[in-house]
Amino acid sequence: MSENLYRFYRYKYYLDANHYMRNDDGRSQVHPHTWEITLEVENDGADMIDFSQIEDLIKKVFLPYQNMIINEVKPFDAVNPTTENMGIYFKKQLEGVMLEKNWKLKMLTISENPNRTFVIY
Repeated sequence: MSENLYRFYRYKYYLDANHYMRNDDGRSQVHPHTWEITLEVENDGADMIDFSQIEDLIKKVFLPYQNMIINEVKPFDAVNPTTENMGIYFKKQLEGVMLEKNWKLKMLTISENPNRTFVIY
């Protein structure tokens, strides 16, 4: 295989949780989402990888939020859990754990429904 190919891996994770929005008038109703989160990651150039290694890192980041009211889990107890804020926060967290294994997180997308996706590089 050519060394000049750009190779990356794409992982999808589904986060089932509830949240509400805070605003000047109080807050919205608690409502559920299944956020679809897609990660594009580069590895260290190895020809074979252990997919479960990366999947375990991803799960480690999202597990505290799974089946929870996100507003009750840091940092969203103080930060409004908009799709954008969640995407930015999760990207930073995932970048840190990926670096532990010499992987680079290149892109994260987070969708609250099929029509609304936030992309961050």
